[in-house]
Amino acid sequence: MTGRILIIDADAAAGDALARRLEAAYLDARRLAPEAARALLSRAGREGEAGADPAADAPDLVLAAAASGGVALCRALKADPATAARPVVISAPRAAREVRLAALAAGADDLVAPETPEAELAARLRRLLRSKAMLDELRLREATALDLG
Repeated sequence: MTGRILIIDADAAAGDALARRLEAAYLDARRLAPEAARALLSRAGREGEAGADPAADAPDLVLAAAASGGVALCRALKADPATAARPVVISAPRAAREVRLAALAAGADDLVAPETPEAELAARLRRLLRSKAMLDELRLREATALDLG
């Protein structure tokens, strides 16, 4: 089971290092700067609304740093019906209680600290990817049942 993970981090070195760690755990991850990620997610949301297939490079899960505007991005994704089901994980220090509470209020599916061990992070992301895959399958079956009457 694989899924595309989009890492949003303004700190290129940290984001690229995280992507390499996730790839070592056999996860398909890539980092984008916040502006490029917003454009990509916006395009994928519009295509989904139009009934077309999502963009080939649209992620299955978003992992965003709180310091890179992750909470605002999460709020926007969860407010859009075309992207609301996409899991969003916010990375914020454990000591940043207000930021972590804001992320949960914005609809984040999980919170991780930057120092989360690689095995735990991979397990959390795989759990969310499995949940999304099951939800996608249920939606496909529902659409098929409706089409068949």
